Amino acid sequence: RAETFATPMQEAPAVTGAITGNGESQPVPVFIGWMCDGKADQVFDFLRRLKMQGYSSREFLSRVVSSFDEVHRQRLEGGRSVDVYALEKTNRLDPSDLEAVIDLLSGGVDYSYKESHTGVKTALLRALDYLSKKQPKNS
Repeated sequence: RAETFATPMQEAPAVTGAITGNGESQPVPVFIGWMCDGKADQVFDFLRRLKMQGYSSREFLSRVVSSFDEVHRQRLEGGRSVDVYALEKTNRLDPSDLEAVIDLLSGGVDYSYKESHTGVKTALLRALDYLSKKQPKNS
C-alpha cells in the first residue's frame, strides 16, 4: 500500500522520522496536507502505523497542533519558520478556520480517555469533518 502515502511532493516519510524530528522526514506537514485535502484514509492509516510501531499518537498530534499554530501565528505576526508545504496546504483556511482546527485537535491531547489513541482519533474525526466543509466545491 505504498501508493497510499504518495503526495505530490514526495512519498510520505517513515513513522520514525515523525517522532524523532531528525530533520530527514517531514511527516507533520504531509499529515496536515492529508487533513486539508480530506484524505481520511491516509490520516488513519498513518495513525495505525504509529500505534503498531509503538509511538504515541498523542505526541504526534501535539506536533500537528503546534504546526497548525505556527501557520496561524505566521499569518498573524510573520517572522516564523513554517514549513512551506504546510502553508500551501492551509492557504484556503482563514484565521478563524485555523483556530477552529487547533481547538478541535487540542481535544485529542488531553487525558479524557483511558486510551489516548481514542482521544486522538475522536479529535481527528471532528477536525476532518470541519475541514471537509471547507473543501472547494469543485474538488
